[in-house]
Amino acid sequence: MSVRPPAEFHPPKWVAAAGPGAEVALVAADRKLDVGLKPSYVIGRNDTADIVLSHASISRHHAAVAHHSDGRVYIIDLKSACGTKVDGKRIDGHRPTELRPGASVCFGEDAAQYVLSGASGKRPAEGGGHDHTQPSGGPGKRPRTDAPAGPSTVQCRHLLIKHRDSRFRPPATEPTSSNPLKNKEPVTRTKESAREILAAHLAALTAQHSAAATAAGLDAAFDSAFETLATAESDCSSAKRGGDLGPFRRGQMHPHFEKASFELGVGELCKEVIETPSGFHTILRIG
Repeated sequence: MSVRPPAEFHPPKWVAAAGPGAEVALVAADRKLDVGLKPSYVIGRNDTADIVLSHASISRHHAAVAHHSDGRVYIIDLKSACGTKVDGKRIDGHRPTELRPGASVCFGEDAAQYVLSGASGKRPAEGGGHDHTQPSGGPGKRPRTDAPAGPSTVQCRHLLIKHRDSRFRPPATEPTSSNPLKNKEPVTRTKESAREILAAHLAALTAQHSAAATAAGLDAAFDSAFETLATAESDCSSAKRGGDLGPFRRGQMHPHFEKASFELGVGELCKEVIETPSGFHTILRIG
């Protein structure tokens, strides 16, 4: 008998990228779900979800987190079998529910309780309580501008090293490896130390990256080497995908990260250390 694939999530028209430098996350006692880099994220048990949670009660595509252009953050239950709770109350399926900073979210029967942090909390003047209706696009719409030259979307891997001043770092002692998120350990390294760690990784990657790889497109061996390093060492939740952030458009990433990404050719490694509020990055364009 064939298995029906998870339902595809179609983001509402009002969904937009989080503001520049936004580092929105759902934080539990032993895990942090970064949900600030893209306009929306699907959370579920299937490996096609943007964020994979393994609890048996969580549906394959369980819920989605979506950013409104006015800075508010919404969660949408995707008609999951065991439901999604916000501040202890089960929300209706396919009806966007606003998450204010500090709101708690539970998925299915999983005991983990995630708290929203990093959201601006902006909302219309008439607000009050959770908004169980689809947000309107009106005041929050962004003006149209002429698209810059170059590709409309790119796909990149990155390797991130956080430091104690990074936004939304894991909290407590210096980790035993440079991947505290993977090891569920806190970040106490200094900013300078983080820069040095990233620079060392970049130097090693640069040594492996032949000039011919860019001219010929993405070099499979180098892509595999970057993926392996990002999986082991990156402090971003994308480490589980070898640092792959998926395709993204202009306006979806921090301006420094975006500029570096869109200036790369396919298969090209950024030879500079890129700094954002998250920490220090190196970037490989893969699509």
